[in-house]
Amino acid sequence: MKNNCIPIRYRITKRSNTIANNKAPQHIMQVVSTGVVNLDQISYQISKECTLSKVDVKMVLYALGEKSQFHLEGEKIPFKFSAFGSIKTMA
Repeated sequence: MKNNCIPIRYRITKRSNTIANNKAPQHIMQVVSTGVVNLDQISYQISKECTLSKVDVKMVLYALGEKSQFHLEGEKIPFKFSAFGSIKTMA
């Protein structure tokens, strides 16, 4: 099986735990955003790698978002995307 490691930029942030009785500061990793990718960009990139048009890819991705939400609301957690990973909600 292929190892799909993705480097993620992060910074260490000092925060206090407001929930626990122990109010000692803790250090957490916080993701650093380097920009935003929108559905049009992803649709265009995928369409260049297959026989579908940008509009067709966009509609499939839109449907995937709707179906993902439907199944997550149906408490089918975690939602597994095979090689892509999984999504689970936090209570």
